[in-house]
Amino acid sequence: MRIRTIRGVLAISLSVVLAASLAGCSFGKKDASTDTASESAVDGDMEYISPDGWRVRYDAKLIEANELDDHSASFVYTGDSAGTNMVTISFVTGKMPEEAMSEITDSWEDQDRTEGYFPGTDDKWGFWRELKSSEEGSGAGETVIGGEYNGGALIFDIVSHKGNDEDQNMAVSDCLSGVIDSIEYEDFGPQTMFAYYPGTYSSIDADTGATYSVTLNEDHSGKLSFQDDVDIIWGGYEITDLSNNNKYEYTIEGDNLMLNMDGTWLDFSKGDKPAQAATQGEDGNEPVAEEINSSVADESDSAYDSEIDVAVADYVVTELGKYYDRSDVDIPYINVIDIDDSNPDDVKVYGDFWFFTYKISKDTLETQAGGSYPGCIHLKKLTSGYSVTSMDVTEDGSGFDKSAREIFGDRYQAFMRMHSDGETREAKRAEQIASYVKSKGLMVTKYQDYGWDPVVLQ
Repeated sequence: MRIRTIRGVLAISLSVVLAASLAGCSFGKKDASTDTASESAVDGDMEYISPDGWRVRYDAKLIEANELDDHSASFVYTGDSAGTNMVTISFVTGKMPEEAMSEITDSWEDQDRTEGYFPGTDDKWGFWRELKSSEEGSGAGETVIGGEYNGGALIFDIVSHKGNDEDQNMAVSDCLSGVIDSIEYEDFGPQTMFAYYPGTYSSIDADTGATYSVTLNEDHSGKLSFQDDVDIIWGGYEITDLSNNNKYEYTIEGDNLMLNMDGTWLDFSKGDKPAQAATQGEDGNEPVAEEINSSVADESDSAYDSEIDVAVADYVVTELGKYYDRSDVDIPYINVIDIDDSNPDDVKVYGDFWFFTYKISKDTLETQAGGSYPGCIHLKKLTSGYSVTSMDVTEDGSGFDKSAREIFGDRYQAFMRMHSDGETREAKRAEQIASYVKSKGLMVTKYQDYGWDPVVLQ
């Protein structure tokens, strides 16, 4: 374990990450002149600094820290308790929270799922999985917290044992909570999971002409505007009314938001989008939108190098794309995991299928909207080419993991690795955009997602 002194406080450099939302733990006051390991240990105030960009404090009189590997560490309570009580903190690169958490929680038969602001932040989102403490026996319980963090997932695995001494249980909880609550981040980058959610979605009452709206802000705050404006927070599958803590299920498909209000599903669409029209083409420099989007998956496009790819791409545009407002350019992104062509009447294509719309602004494709549709597309072999017969799509929100397992089966782990690998996805997406642009003769050199730097096409 590597030890060094930070600002007069002993710090152990770990490659770990940490976050959870519990109550605080008191720390001994540190004399600024103290700079040795033994003196810090006596005072009890210690600090861990991680090269992954976070730091936490802990009470060395009650917590033992252990470096497990380059990206994991455990914080173990050493005071009196009913059993082992500890927090293991891990940074998992290249995976999204759901996949990283499932490696711990897969064996849990009964678990509570919640979501909320990620520990140490007021604008990032996290997910909770809880295996409740058993009422009998050892009183063992476990909670896992995960959030998207700088190209990977930040995971907190909290193991606890509750005894009959409530004061003792509270002391354990307070001290481990103190470690978690003390977390600070050097640079917590944007989370990409909900990149297309923010915006204002509107609905007009056909009878009264009244306009209702749902506003989702980037920091997961927002507003429901019906007769009155109500402040909300929003997550992956629920919107919470802060005035009464009521929760409403919702889902988003492209530019459409569906909100379950007391059993009635209400439809909203983004109402602040400008009219979608081709910005070039009338002078002959660019094809107009209808010409660009016709025959999207032409076999001459190098992005789609097989008859199956062509059929899949056309399906994504014509069927999944019909839920979006038309824009200058519609480009699917196809990421195939596996193809089962053993039955020509039911060829199964497993993958992560995306649909994006773009506005042409000079030499740049500006992303207007987009959505992901992971699942399995079923096709039938024809004399020439293939025809899509149906598609199985994963559910949103809390039903995502279960539906993904049902659809992908023994391909589930491969799907989760691919689905959570944002870096590879964006590289392949850029390749497919470049091939599309070339095949359509567009005077475009780059594309740009909202809030991100332009990506130059190769």
